[in-house]
Amino acid sequence: MTTRGPRVTHEIVIDLPEQCDAGWITFHLQNSSFGAVYSFEAAGQLSRVVPLSGIPCLVTIDTAQSPGRLLVRATGTGFPPGIDLAAELARLVRFLWGLDDDLEGFSAALKGDEVLGPLISRFGGLRLPRAASLYECLLVAVLGQQVSVSAAQAIRRRMIECSGASVDAGGVLRRGYPSPDQLLGAGEDGLRQAGVSRPKCRYLREIAARALQGDLDDARFESLDDEQAKSLLMEIPGVGRWTAEIALMRGLGRMDVFPAGDLGLARAVRERASLATTPDEAAIRALAERWRPYRSYAAFYLWMSLAKGAL
Repeated sequence: MTTRGPRVTHEIVIDLPEQCDAGWITFHLQNSSFGAVYSFEAAGQLSRVVPLSGIPCLVTIDTAQSPGRLLVRATGTGFPPGIDLAAELARLVRFLWGLDDDLEGFSAALKGDEVLGPLISRFGGLRLPRAASLYECLLVAVLGQQVSVSAAQAIRRRMIECSGASVDAGGVLRRGYPSPDQLLGAGEDGLRQAGVSRPKCRYLREIAARALQGDLDDARFESLDDEQAKSLLMEIPGVGRWTAEIALMRGLGRMDVFPAGDLGLARAVRERASLATTPDEAAIRALAERWRPYRSYAAFYLWMSLAKGAL
């Protein structure tokens, strides 16, 4: 779907928190499953297609022109009248880049931890990037189940190219993840062409259907604690504990979630804690108790320690 109507470009400036390193955030996105939808341009610019008020638009984030600030531009067509595009754009980017997270509290509480302290020193200012919505986060996570990182990234990018929402950016068509309507409209055949397995086709279509029903709206989870929200997500076919925990972290912005069943996280814990063997999930969860109430950031920094060139 390419929207029609007058083309609108809106620009805002977002002041960064004192502890915020846009370079590390960009590095992470370049090496992360959550960066598959981004394009990385020269001179510190990155962009992606994302819905604003239900309209797909191209959002460009410039990290280099003004120190301590993000220059953000949104371009799209067909916006409904009366929307506060500036406020919505600011909310979106602040959530995508974790700008309202208590990174100062995390750093102060755990800078002396023998495992996390060196990572906090190394990655100071690195905030936890997120998906644009719980729906998008579940797509990313489900496509990453039980396949290699490279295979999952290839499938995500093919899905974007085959069925994603599109924006005409000055004669160049840019695409993002499909909306729930588009994903259902692609059918199983369309998803299979992108490399999605038959079981995951069923899971993704169920996720899209629930998004259309409002079951994935943030408001439905606001009054729930982490365990309640996790249980609700695990009612969705194809969403197990690991996927639900990723969704809490990177779709709902919860700060105290630790996906201890993640194999990469197990490897990072073994390496950073100098353990002789890889600990099992129960042992990792027990170890992570000391990192409350910042376990999402603890997990994130541990994952970052595995990225090539990060340390």
